[in-house]
Parts: sequence; C-alpha cells; structure tokens
Amino acid sequence: AITPAMMQGSKLEKYFALFPTRSFDCGIAEEHAATYAAGLALAGYKPFLSIYSTFLQRSYDQINHDIARMDLPVVLGIDRSGLVGEDGATHHGVFDVGILRPIPNLILSQPKDATEAQHLLYTAFHQNHPFGIRYPRGNAFFQEVETYQEIEIGSWTSSKALDQADLIVIAYGPDVDKIVQKADINQLNIATVNARFFKPMDHHMLQAIASLKKPVIVYETDMLAGGLSSAILEWTCDNKISMDLHRIGLEDKFVEHGSVPQLRKDSKIDITTLFNRIVSILGNHAD
Repeated sequence: AITPAMMQGSKLEKYFALFPTRSFDCGIAEEHAATYAAGLALAGYKPFLSIYSTFLQRSYDQINHDIARMDLPVVLGIDRSGLVGEDGATHHGVFDVGILRPIPNLILSQPKDATEAQHLLYTAFHQNHPFGIRYPRGNAFFQEVETYQEIEIGSWTSSKALDQADLIVIAYGPDVDKIVQKADINQLNIATVNARFFKPMDHHMLQAIASLKKPVIVYETDMLAGGLSSAILEWTCDNKISMDLHRIGLEDKFVEHGSVPQLRKDSKIDITTLFNRIVSILGNHAD
C-alpha cells in the first residue's frame, strides 16, 4: 500500500500496523507516489496506490506515462470521490472521471456499496492492467464477504428487467440503492442500472436499453463534461443509435464549500431533483 502522507485520512492505519514492511507513506508528493507504484509493478508487485481524487490531478502525467502507457497492474484507490463537503472547495473529487477516462489501458470503476467494493478490489488484484476504484468520503455499512468473486470487467447490473420498466435511471455509487428504495416507496416503475464501470462500459446493456426506446436518465454526481453521460453520448453517436437521454450532473462551474446535502441541492444533483425529473418525464410520456 502506498499513500502520499494520508495514512489516517485514507483509513490505512490498520494495514500499516499489520504490514509495516509493505506500507509506504510518500509524503505530500503524489507524483512520486505514482511513479514509485509503477516501479514496484515493474518489479513484479501489485501495488495499491491510495490517493485523494483532488490530489490525483497532480499525478496525471505519472499515471498516464509511468503506469498506463506501460500497462502496469497498479490499483488506484481514488479516495474522496464526488463532493466532499467540509473538506473544502478545493477538495471536491469531481474531475477524475473526465481526467482518467481517455487514458488507454486504464479501467475505472465505482462500487455501489462495501460488498461490491470488496469484490471489485479482489477483481482488480486478479487482472494485469491499471485499475481505478473510486469511493466517496464517509462511512458505509461493512460486512466481510465469505467468498470473494471476480466481477466481469465492464459489466453493469439492473434492479429489475429493463423491458418491464417505464423509465431507466443509469447511476453509480451509493446513490444506486437510494434510488431503488425511493422508487419502491413512491411506487414508480423504473429500473435502476448500477453503472459500476465508467470504462469500459457495458455496451451490451446499453444496446438493450437503446432498443427499448424508453426514456433514460443518466444521474451522476460529478462533472457532466467528460463523465459517464458524455461517454454514453459518444457511444450513441459512434454507433448511430438514438436514445431519449436526459442528463443530471454538475454543470460547468466550481462547487464551493458547504455540507454535501446542501451542495447537492444547490447544484441540482440531489435525489429530490432526480425524482422530480422522473415524475415530469413519466407525466409527459403518459400524455
């Protein structure tokens, strides 16, 4: 495990205590940490590089040239992805998807919960490419899985059969289960897709979604530019596919300091905004 001076912030104290000879704090030097991880990978190891999303920006060249260009099996733990609230305006981890998605060889993912996170981490260490796993600031319910399972890289899941839904929401991270629960409470017939891979995407599921000709909302809590919906739009354009696509995400502006719920509300990326849009779209289609 490698961390740039954020052992406590990255919650790696236990790992550092258990494996002191396999843990390295590189100081506030993200560029060095990334290149050091590349060196370890070249020596036959599979390093885990824990780095805040906002500080990952500083090591772009090293991730691009030292890790991805040589297709090295470095696992990137992208901590504090998404809005971080009280950490401050400069710490919002909302740019890494757009930064990393164009880089060849690099796989980019985000689990919806701690169980899926364990399986994704297991998957990352059982393949041989750069593999990024995003996760937000805060705590999540954790229960150690009894048996680890490799997840098919690029695969998405759906909360229900796509053809049985009136509308499809494509989302990622902890919001996936929140959307499913709120839809059930409000008796809305929607399918929620867990887009746990930004790259590669699940083209088979996208093809199935497009063929249904139903309204689709891509709900993302990061920048719209370069994000998941951008990737889907590129795919529809390149494949000459028509889709009734609606996008919710951060617009072209910096987000300031504040609590995450308030910032989400102000930026119109909160769950309430999403469900208002769902009801509006379903109402228009009913007419």
